[in-house]
Amino acid sequence: MANTSDLSDPHRSHSRGRFGLLVPAGGLLPLDPTKLVGVVLFFAVWYLGHVLIGPYLPMPHVVIGTALRNLVSSAYFVGIGLPEGGYMPHLLSTTRTAMLGCLVGGAIGILSGLLSAHSAVVYQITRPVAAFLGTIPILVAAPFFLIWFGVSDLAKIVLVAFYSAVALHINALRAVEILPPHYLDYARTLGAGHGTVFWRISFPGSVPQLFGGLRNALGAAWGLAAITEILGTQHGLGRVIIATWSVQDITTMMGGLFLLSLIAVVADAILMAARARALRWADTDT
Repeated sequence: MANTSDLSDPHRSHSRGRFGLLVPAGGLLPLDPTKLVGVVLFFAVWYLGHVLIGPYLPMPHVVIGTALRNLVSSAYFVGIGLPEGGYMPHLLSTTRTAMLGCLVGGAIGILSGLLSAHSAVVYQITRPVAAFLGTIPILVAAPFFLIWFGVSDLAKIVLVAFYSAVALHINALRAVEILPPHYLDYARTLGAGHGTVFWRISFPGSVPQLFGGLRNALGAAWGLAAITEILGTQHGLGRVIIATWSVQDITTMMGGLFLLSLIAVVADAILMAARARALRWADTDT
């Protein structure tokens, strides 16, 4: 039974979550019933899909069992031309690509976007560049990055960083544009210079929007990394997909996708925890 004394403690802050559930101000309860319903529904639809589609959509327990059996070692992987170590080296490679690419590209995009919002010169320079680069499809750009940087981890990271930078640039610019203008007016009236306005008003005020853009960029980074790996690398989930597709092994292919999805969910949860900590001063919804 829950400790009801926590609910009446005046020193603890609580708020009403979805459907009136009483939750701590820092976030939802560790086991949110609405999320549990979503998980159950997801697997129910998956089982139904297997009934309708057949063996080309293996049942969840079969996919999960395959993923666990081949997680850290797999003679089967070696037999179809994959390196030793099961899924693990490939998951680590894709995770490293997505995280580093998003981090580097995000930092560049956020900085350029914020500077563009405060400098007409920077804005005029970056606007056509961002507009042009943002229209290039990933499948068109990926082969060029592999040619320029070789079939290497560097090519994958640069590609993810490239798209993350464009996305975060636009997001950061928009974050400053939607700030209430009277904040800036008050600061300038009180004698604040450009640097003070940037660091004390624009940057803190745009942080909620920036976290949203970073979350979207990180979500896209997993797919961008896998697409690059499909086009040609020795490690990564894309390499597993190509190898298993060549032998028509849908179950092993989906096992890798399932494991990568779990990593992506954990990474997203960590990012949202960082957001909640950074925005303790703001009463915003995730």
